[in-house]
Amino acid sequence: MKRNKLIIAVFVLMITSAVTYIIWNGVYDDAALAASRDSSDRSPADDIEFNDYRLIDIRSEEDAREVISIYAERHDIDEDEYPDYMVERLVSNPELRDFVLEYPQHADEEVRLSSISIEEDIENAEGVPEFYQWDKRWGYRTYGSDVMGFTGCGPTCLSMVAVYLLDNDYMTPAWVAQFSMDNGYYDYENYSGTFWSLMTSGAETLGLIPEEVTGEVWDIEEHLANGEPIIAIMGPGDFTSEGHFIVLVSCEDGYLRVIDPNSRERTARLWDIDEVLPQIQGMWAYSV
Repeated sequence: MKRNKLIIAVFVLMITSAVTYIIWNGVYDDAALAASRDSSDRSPADDIEFNDYRLIDIRSEEDAREVISIYAERHDIDEDEYPDYMVERLVSNPELRDFVLEYPQHADEEVRLSSISIEEDIENAEGVPEFYQWDKRWGYRTYGSDVMGFTGCGPTCLSMVAVYLLDNDYMTPAWVAQFSMDNGYYDYENYSGTFWSLMTSGAETLGLIPEEVTGEVWDIEEHLANGEPIIAIMGPGDFTSEGHFIVLVSCEDGYLRVIDPNSRERTARLWDIDEVLPQIQGMWAYSV
């Protein structure tokens, strides 16, 4: 009797082991096949698209260098082609991610002014068109000491105002930047950026009528209500750590709508006028 029970127990154990082996081997094979299919079905472009360099939050130089390293490896770019200061720029403004990452691919690119079109921007604009200095259409062109993506806030702001008020499609940010350099409005001696005079005498040369605006709320509101956009030079604060030009386009219930040529994010929100005023170092309203 005991011998029969032992034989049965051994038989059951053998059956159980065989079934377990078949099940687990099948699961492993299915997983391997799925992984193989997933790998073979994805193209290199898919790998780039879903690679996490686009998802990394850039909060430090280490984050920025990691993003650059991943992108450079995927695109066969030498990391040395990225100047160190670009890492700092990327940390201070993560919106520059694509502009910085693609820099080596455009570094020696020659963009003709006549080839740049802003017709679509004008058609889609509700008022003053939004231009950004790091737009790839002109951002890699040289302006003064660097590329427009980093130095071109002044010409970009004046371009927005000129295109809006003069109703033309050729005074692009690149065109105004070239005008600025050709006429001495960039500070080559100190490489400190655009002279404020571009917004006054330079604007007059383009056909605009500039008027200095006081720091009074009523003065700002009156100009904007009359359809006269304002270019403001900002000091350290929410918009810059040094100096930066932005465009004020409207004011309602004490809140300003601005176009910051260096940030879509800051452009998208409304700003308490009392919050912005202390940061403004100078302003000019424009008409024709």
